Amino acid sequence: MGYDIEPYKSIEDAIDTWPTTAISLGVRKISEKCWEIYAPFGLRDIFKMKVVANNRQITKDIYDSKVKKWVQKWSELEVVQ
Repeated sequence: MGYDIEPYKSIEDAIDTWPTTAISLGVRKISEKCWEIYAPFGLRDIFKMKVVANNRQITKDIYDSKVKKWVQKWSELEVVQ
């Protein structure tokens, strides 16, 4: 299922290509009391347990394979095809 991709320029560049909008999320500790959140698609989908493909890089076959595993664990997921 894999395929070659170009090297990422940054962690944000990598997160931008992660398979779904809900998992495109990074958290970095800036200081003892300050955290930075990077969520290029926002946080709504993760809180709503909504799975939407990020079509920037993922193929339909890979998306379908991942979704099949996830709904077995979390039956309440809302999957957008």
